Amino acid sequence: RIVAPALARHRPEAIVIACGFDASAMDPLGRMLLRAESFRALTQRAMAAADTLCEGRLALAHEGGYSEVHVPFCGHAVLEALSGSAITAPDPLSATIAARQPTLHWREACSAYIATLAAGFGL
Repeated sequence: RIVAPALARHRPEAIVIACGFDASAMDPLGRMLLRAESFRALTQRAMAAADTLCEGRLALAHEGGYSEVHVPFCGHAVLEALSGSAITAPDPLSATIAARQPTLHWREACSAYIATLAAGFGL
């Protein structure tokens, strides 16, 4: 609700993403509760934006993530999305991470805050 409209407003010639996995739930520093599937979905959204806005020109550069256990699954999910590969590496920690997700009340509060930010940016 913020990034995609901001990108559309900017009209980029290409999209370059520093693709790190610090937001993985297993990252000892970030601990942002993302699963490998989250990174796949983010990659698919970036690809869709690139297709719409800049003829598919998209580059991702791996730049971080400190969970030796989880980064390979997150990275594979990104590569799977980029390549359109059907070769999957299911995230063995997905169920554990899903059980740690915020409550509906928290998600609703975050959604309202994001809407406020989007409106503040005129998006």
